[in-house]
Amino acid sequence: MLNNTIGENAGRVYRLLEGSEPRSPTAIGKELQLRQADVGYALGWLAREHKLVFQKAGSGFRVGLK
Repeated sequence: MLNNTIGENAGRVYRLLEGSEPRSPTAIGKELQLRQADVGYALGWLAREHKLVFQKAGSGFRVGLK
């Protein structure tokens, strides 16, 4: 059950980032109305599939698609 939810959220994050500028995990969570933990799980899923690029931004980072 949890894997399905993580996979669905990963798809939502992917579609949000598709064709757009990199965003912070906080901005992704706000836009998709996801808890930060759920954003982290989704980013982990997509990172494992080598679909993300991480960019340093100040004291944090932004995420975009490869």
